[in-house]
Amino acid sequence: MVSFDIHEESGEQSWEIRELYPSEDGRFGYTENSVKPFGNSLAELIWDLEHMHQECERDVLDLRGDEAKLVPVEQLLAELTSDDTSPLLPPDWTVPAELSTSAEGLPKIVCICGSTRFRDEMAEANRKLTLADCIVVAPAVFQHRGDAITVKQKQTLDELHLKKIDMADAIFVVDPGEYIGASTRREIGYAQSLAKPVFRLSALAGL
Repeated sequence: MVSFDIHEESGEQSWEIRELYPSEDGRFGYTENSVKPFGNSLAELIWDLEHMHQECERDVLDLRGDEAKLVPVEQLLAELTSDDTSPLLPPDWTVPAELSTSAEGLPKIVCICGSTRFRDEMAEANRKLTLADCIVVAPAVFQHRGDAITVKQKQTLDELHLKKIDMADAIFVVDPGEYIGASTRREIGYAQSLAKPVFRLSALAGL
């Protein structure tokens, strides 16, 4: 069962998939933790469901408020998209000229940053930047796409990514819907502290 919630402190909206089961009192219960896959955007939710050969046509478990309830997906989507005209998939975009222009005959080194839930968007950015004659360094482990790692490994990967930024001439932030998590925000701040140019996909693609 698809569920929808809004984090009380951050206000972040999240779509998740939970197991739903009937309870003895004739109502229903659901798993406390979501099951894979999961996403924090409607676009990612639809992508996940399509690749699992599922349909998003049944009722949604609405976790907002004091009591969970089942609501028609059309009702929830109408509420959430009433003032949102952004497309589900990002439009085409062009690599900025500043990145495709070599410095002293050498290609620019570009570090891709962003949430690991955007694996496919990162792959597309990597492809476009590489074709624009850039040397690209990017995440290779995607925790939010199912790659299992330990807390220690996560800390090591975070520090390793900062070293990638040290090597780079600029960073390219993959942020569909302008989504930036805590780790990406930290990476942007780190790049800015080193006076590295920051380019954002959302600005280039008009998201």
